Amino acid sequence: DTNFSCRYHSIRDPRCPIFRLGDILDTFQTNIPALLDEGGVIEIEQKWDCNLDYDKRLCFPQYIFRLLQSGDDKISPGINYR
Repeated sequence: DTNFSCRYHSIRDPRCPIFRLGDILDTFQTNIPALLDEGGVIEIEQKWDCNLDYDKRLCFPQYIFRLLQSGDDKISPGINYR
């Protein structure tokens, strides 16, 4: 069962599907004020690796966060990802 009363943390609660934007931004090495001011693109990947021969409660996703475009992207400004 999914627990919606928790908040995601990479170490304390990696199974929780509730994310705070600030926690995600803290994982990136980027200019956060520029990202907040100009916008950007963040990918959230859910990686499922389950053995369905076992109890379904042992099956949960791993979350991976990637910054695809930041607010101070000088190489390709204006490019958007779909």
